[in-house]
Amino acid sequence: MKKLVILIFIIILVGMLILLSQARVRHIIFTGATQFPEFAIMQSMKGGLVTRDFSKVMPWLDKQYELANSYGGEKNRLTPGLLENLKKAYDVAVLKEERELFIPLFEKVYALNPNNINLNIMLASAYQYSDERKSLSYLENARKIVPSDQRIFHLANVILRNSDNIEEKLYWCEAYENEQFGDYEEYKSSSLLGIGYRRLALELESSNTRSLILNEGLRLGEKVKYEFILGGSHPISKPSVRFSSGGGLEILFHNIQLFSKGKLIKIYSNKEINLFPETGYVVEGRAISTNPLGENIFIELNEIDNFMADKLIIELTINKLLLNNLALCRV
Repeated sequence: MKKLVILIFIIILVGMLILLSQARVRHIIFTGATQFPEFAIMQSMKGGLVTRDFSKVMPWLDKQYELANSYGGEKNRLTPGLLENLKKAYDVAVLKEERELFIPLFEKVYALNPNNINLNIMLASAYQYSDERKSLSYLENARKIVPSDQRIFHLANVILRNSDNIEEKLYWCEAYENEQFGDYEEYKSSSLLGIGYRRLALELESSNTRSLILNEGLRLGEKVKYEFILGGSHPISKPSVRFSSGGGLEILFHNIQLFSKGKLIKIYSNKEINLFPETGYVVEGRAISTNPLGENIFIELNEIDNFMADKLIIELTINKLLLNNLALCRV
């Protein structure tokens, strides 16, 4: 017995020494401990999500909330895992009665992180049938957090579809038109062009690599000539235009102009430009982007490899797609 006590003491002592001397080990252990509830709860409620039996889902989420709430106050280290599981579970809830089951829990979690964009949008979605005013108030909160999140405007559009308040409808239509779209995926990571709302880039192939020439002057709703300086004379090989703003965009290519030493050497008209969106579509000559992370549109131009250019000008009109067909929302 005495030997066992000594062995346990030695193990504990060695473990403490390792933890004290190895910051990386401490980080891994503590991070794993705080993330384990997220994994365990998700595994426990997965069966209920598959069968859409929320009577088996909500008790587990309630337990995770109690754990997070007891761990600490606002924005403690267990809150992100709770919010992640809530979002995954709520994505499965599509019927009115299913969504409203989440309201009591959402309200409690709101106290832990009132500035979470997903939580505000989920609350607005859950309240949309029973309390439109409260739903819109949460959308206003969401706009203060990430004004360009498209989900805000899609939901407001649906909530106000039967409203007789023309001023309010116009307010949300104008808010949608005035906000620039970004590409910040779930507000955790960004796509290739970062989080710039006005960025687009010309992408060219050179020596089996693709290089970017950035332009940060994107303007929605206007016919604009976007200039790309190549930094020397280069062949225009397999060009594409990458947009950091995406989702619900309509892009019209008017023409592409090639320059060399200040002289215009070639113009490709709209009819000569063939478009191949990476994730979007082409409708009546216009590229349609549905990807909120942005769009890369590959371009095929006849005999483009025959030209050496040091500057390109691409004339574009970029518009947001309409959320509805109301006359007052058309611009």
